[in-house]
Amino acid sequence: MSLTNTAHFYLRTPHNATWERELGWNLNKIGDIKTRLANTRLSHGENPRDIDDFAQALEDFSGSLCVRRTLSNGAPHDMLLLRDVSYTLDRLGDVKATLEDVAGAEAALFESLAIRRRLLQSNPDDLRYAYDLAATLQKLANLYRASDDKLLALALYEAAIEVRAKLKQATRDDKEMHSLEQAAASLRRQIADDPSDIGSSGAISMQDLRSKVDERETLFAQRRQATTYDTQGCWRSVADLAERAVASEATASAR
Repeated sequence: MSLTNTAHFYLRTPHNATWERELGWNLNKIGDIKTRLANTRLSHGENPRDIDDFAQALEDFSGSLCVRRTLSNGAPHDMLLLRDVSYTLDRLGDVKATLEDVAGAEAALFESLAIRRRLLQSNPDDLRYAYDLAATLQKLANLYRASDDKLLALALYEAAIEVRAKLKQATRDDKEMHSLEQAAASLRRQIADDPSDIGSSGAISMQDLRSKVDERETLFAQRRQATTYDTQGCWRSVADLAERAVASEATASAR
């Protein structure tokens, strides 16, 4: 069902979980479309901050996150609803990273990472959850590599490799593993050429790398606990997005 139709039903029957979930899905899908359009313009050399599709995608993803987070909080044992939240957080992280909002991208991706660890712990045999976890680890690694935090990027690449190594044993095919291993090897060479990031020992152990990931995850978990979400404000934004969708259809029909 289209965003406009869903928005109509949502505005007529607010607080209906079925229409809320449908609205969250549609906002996420529209955000995906806007992101693709924006990335096309980006590939043509435009400045990401000048591309209005990115700003619109952030609006749509934020609206979707509000809906999905509320639905998940209302049904804490529903893993599908929780997985929906992680999808939208990943997309928010991607757009924020493209706009060089490192702090915003970190917050979104580490929240997604925490959710995906929880999902995998709930069912360690579910390969979907393992793929999701590895994907978010890789996104964070890419973010820190672009920010020139080589050691943390390496730690996250190695964490993604660990997850994918188990997947490879289960599926016997993982094309993404090669690119992860190449990225990790490249960072190891760069760190070896300039070991200032790792102190006087000049050595990097896997335990050190795991500790770096654990420390960063703990830091962002503490930040989330200290953050108060404006639930009413985000729902006002959702209602505004729905009203704009309906108004846009009415304008188009009147032409």
